Amino acid sequence: MDSAVDRLLTLKVKDVMTRNVVCVSMDISLAEAAAIFVEKKISGAPVVDQQNRCVGILSATDYVKHERFMPDADAAATDQQAVRDQMSKGVQSVRPEQTLLTAARMMCVRHVHRLPVLDADGQPVGLITSMDVVAAMVNAFDERDAAAM
Repeated sequence: MDSAVDRLLTLKVKDVMTRNVVCVSMDISLAEAAAIFVEKKISGAPVVDQQNRCVGILSATDYVKHERFMPDADAAATDQQAVRDQMSKGVQSVRPEQTLLTAARMMCVRHVHRLPVLDADGQPVGLITSMDVVAAMVNAFDERDAAAM
């Protein structure tokens, strides 16, 4: 088998995840969450409760869906809605020790671009995105090509 494929099959979520994950509280407003997204240059984040447990995901897609299905909504009122009212509640997540392939399959099956990486208590310890998977693939093939030289 190809050494790059072998390398990909050995990678764990913890090997490629973003460790400094930005989370948003379920109690803040959509306007506050949007400001965090802009400041941190992100398009989504795990949503946490008061115990820092992941209870959902908020993404730019959630904003778009809201605007699409509520086009006449008052923008100021929408901005003041709590994150808990617009987040995606069916959280798909992975553990750090799961394989990268498992995470990639979950993303494909669920059509999502990010998965929170949770510890045993349900608290975020990282985030894995579709770009993390692509970067791991590129790095594995670059490593193979460098070793062949």
